[in-house]
Amino acid sequence: MKQRTLWSAILVAGLVVLAGCGSASDPDAASGGSKGKLVVWDGKSGDATASSYVKKAKADFAERHPGVTVEFVAQPFEQYYTLLGAAIQAGKGPDVMLFNGGGQIRDRADSLLPLDEYVRDDRKRPAGWEAFTEDGTTYAAPVTLQGHPIHYNKSLYRKAGLEPEQPATSWNEFVADCRTLTRSTGAGCFAQGNKEGIGIQFFLSGLGSGVLSPQEYDDWIAGERDWSSPAVKRVFSLWREANVSTRCSAGTTCSSRC
Repeated sequence: MKQRTLWSAILVAGLVVLAGCGSASDPDAASGGSKGKLVVWDGKSGDATASSYVKKAKADFAERHPGVTVEFVAQPFEQYYTLLGAAIQAGKGPDVMLFNGGGQIRDRADSLLPLDEYVRDDRKRPAGWEAFTEDGTTYAAPVTLQGHPIHYNKSLYRKAGLEPEQPATSWNEFVADCRTLTRSTGAGCFAQGNKEGIGIQFFLSGLGSGVLSPQEYDDWIAGERDWSSPAVKRVFSLWREANVSTRCSAGTTCSSRC
């Protein structure tokens, strides 16, 4: 199993290894997976945009480890952790899997193999390692860092009488512009291409580092969270301001709901 851990670290940085589980492609396989084959679960490899990356990763791995095949199994993202949790509980999970950092991986750390001895050199390059550790032990290496850009529709700004080349520079101005835009055009101010409905997670990760103090943010990532702290309450109040309906002029209601 240790050799399998080493393979995963070379295959794709950021995938973690599951201890004592059978191959996902063979529900009846014995614990430990199929000999000469690694089964990798993720929620992205099925996307056309990821095909070139997956192809390159498999080719690099095959060159270093001839005789070992890799099978990527793309699970539906909205069901990913439900399916993964069930597979782990049944002892039929994949050999290697993709995890989001933070609570998702820490909740399952007892089922994963430590990777510290295999990723020491990798720690010199990507950031975000703390999100993949539990009690000082590393269970994954980060693959990507995700940002949260905000795009705005200049034509709607013009229709609302706002100047699109001079967008708001503070949160209060931003919310005020949203109310004006919605009142004038009928368009909702915020939208996300996020059909799973988990926008609050992205909102927290996007704004948390700017609102929480460095120590509070480190504690938050570590799972040691003070839900009553003023900074944490501020993050949630910003979410509420961005989402709840607000009263506009003439008794109408303009919604800035995502």
